[in-house]
Amino acid sequence: MLIFILIHLCLARFYIHSPSEISSISFNIGYANFGNPGLYSIYGRIQAIPTPKCELTLPLYTNSIPLLTIPNTCDYSELAYNCYLAGAEMVLFTYNSSVIDFRVNTKNYTLNNPNIVVLLIPENIGKVFTNYSNVWVSYANDPILSLDPVYSLFISGNHESDYLITSDLMLVNNIFNINSMNFTVNFIYQKPSDIENPKDNCLVYESQEYCLQNNTYTSGSEILKNVILIINFYNYMQKFPSFLNTFFYYIEDYYLNCMFNYSLSCNLDIMRKYINDDVNIFDIKILTTARVLENGQLPYTYYLVNDIKYSTWGYGKKIYCLSSLLPLDNCGVCGYTCPYQFISSPYCYSYCNTSSCGYNKLSCLAQNSGCYYFMLNDNNCNPECKNESDCKSKDSSTQIHLKVFEIVLICLVPLAIIACIISICYVKRKYYKKTEFKFISQKTELIRKSYNDDLKIFGEKICIIDFKKFINNEDVVITPCKHGFHPGCLKEWLEISEDVQIFCPTCKRSLNNYFIR
Repeated sequence: MLIFILIHLCLARFYIHSPSEISSISFNIGYANFGNPGLYSIYGRIQAIPTPKCELTLPLYTNSIPLLTIPNTCDYSELAYNCYLAGAEMVLFTYNSSVIDFRVNTKNYTLNNPNIVVLLIPENIGKVFTNYSNVWVSYANDPILSLDPVYSLFISGNHESDYLITSDLMLVNNIFNINSMNFTVNFIYQKPSDIENPKDNCLVYESQEYCLQNNTYTSGSEILKNVILIINFYNYMQKFPSFLNTFFYYIEDYYLNCMFNYSLSCNLDIMRKYINDDVNIFDIKILTTARVLENGQLPYTYYLVNDIKYSTWGYGKKIYCLSSLLPLDNCGVCGYTCPYQFISSPYCYSYCNTSSCGYNKLSCLAQNSGCYYFMLNDNNCNPECKNESDCKSKDSSTQIHLKVFEIVLICLVPLAIIACIISICYVKRKYYKKTEFKFISQKTELIRKSYNDDLKIFGEKICIIDFKKFINNEDVVITPCKHGFHPGCLKEWLEISEDVQIFCPTCKRSLNNYFIR
């Protein structure tokens, strides 16, 4: 079951980089319990795609972040999966109601959880994005670092989602031996006003109702009894050594044997394997420690690591490694050579300068503070970028218009008419000359350089025209936007283009004024 969880931007970083005039917009986002939790910085350009029949209608361009407005009858996860197959690293869905039902129909991707971030944004924000030809954004769910990561698990009572999350944490515990003093287990419940048929789906303790919505297999009250028993078992086992290992063995045993059987007797039968028959641990008072869901949200399983919330599965090991200040042998590296402790660094390390490692929080893509290479020449004037050509062109255009206006005011009408005719002729002549000829004399030569690992190149060390990696001492050319290519590849790219405008194959920055011998 795919659920979107409402969060505030203080818990994650969703940045609007360009245009800078909308970068200060604040809004809530929802993230799915499906796909990638966004552990590394992901950036891209918004591409609005109509989905009238619940399917993608346009191909995705490079660095695309699809923006989809779809009917509630569509399968969000199926569309997200199709975006992943089309090459997207992140997809945005929009919602248009004030009261949001975040749960939608989904297929079971437990065997193949796709590596894509799935977010939900307000529809009015999506409309703001579509007012611009280029909107560049980035997202990351930044971990908080500590010497010994602290875990809080919140189970929902739904066996399928509880099993996926607890299995992930069991794997983490097997690898890193989580400090049991830093691990707690709790559960969530709903208010009576947020469910149907409270009589069958609630338990009452000290005049307060604790509820969970029923599912296909049983009532909400029976689900709550199972959850109470699980928490009671966890608390009881804390008096024994290695109790956390025992708890994970029990919980895995329970879900595997009682996945579709929510009867309390099935749970008790499993539990008796781990405690004596004469021990009665069921205590309803544990309800008072549970966490209530607000704003009509539906139950979902999640866990906190150093107070950062995660609700997806399959990323537990990476989350532990990214949340620990200590270098851990079992963590390995990100990509080929990037240690996990370096990923969150505000400085660019060459071995972390890859998309899979988030370009060191995008610092490897920075031109200067607040400006990244993808913000250049995107038809948005971004003051953060020094010598921004988009700003210059707009300023120049404004000055020309003011000058013409002054001439019209000062000159006599006949002279103004003559001046306009001359101006029109001049502009036309200049336009036709520009479209018919490319003057080599006005262009700057891109100099060939011998490649080595210290050569500053943005992005992957690969020529995206022939998709071959650069080899030490071979000739490369580097564009003004710091992208590297094989000289023959880029020369052919520049010469065979029939368009007036010639762009960098990677970032679409203009290369009109450059050539290769």
